[in-house]
Amino acid sequence: MFKVQKGAAVTERMRLLQIQVFCVLVWTSYTQAQKPVISPTVEVSLGQRTTISCEVGVKDAYAVPFYRQIPGEAPEAILYHHYSWSDPQYGPGMSSAHFTAKVNSAGTGYQLIIKDVQITDAAHYYCAKWYTSVNGYHCDPEPDKNL
Repeated sequence: MFKVQKGAAVTERMRLLQIQVFCVLVWTSYTQAQKPVISPTVEVSLGQRTTISCEVGVKDAYAVPFYRQIPGEAPEAILYHHYSWSDPQYGPGMSSAHFTAKVNSAGTGYQLIIKDVQITDAAHYYCAKWYTSVNGYHCDPEPDKNL
């Protein structure tokens, strides 16, 4: 989670907007030992750059998606990245001007980078990993297990 803060003229609620980073269970019938682990809460001010890390454990053939969900709204696909791609692929309405991603050399660690954080970035963020054994994406539904 990171908190988006603005100047003193903004209400306390606006100054303390939070961006929570967590995984959501996308496929509910099966779990495996290699669940993706996402970075814990961070704090960031407006205009700064922040990085959200996701460790998927094993290099495989599937892209890793990052999503954001504003409370009360449906999740939005921000981007998908794979260790073999030079650049991520963006979800509808998302752009490289605001988001980008990196992958470590092992192909197991992914980073979502939000450039120039704005109030509208206050949301829950999560990544997922594809499991061929269940033919679906999965990540840990409990944020405190992703620390």
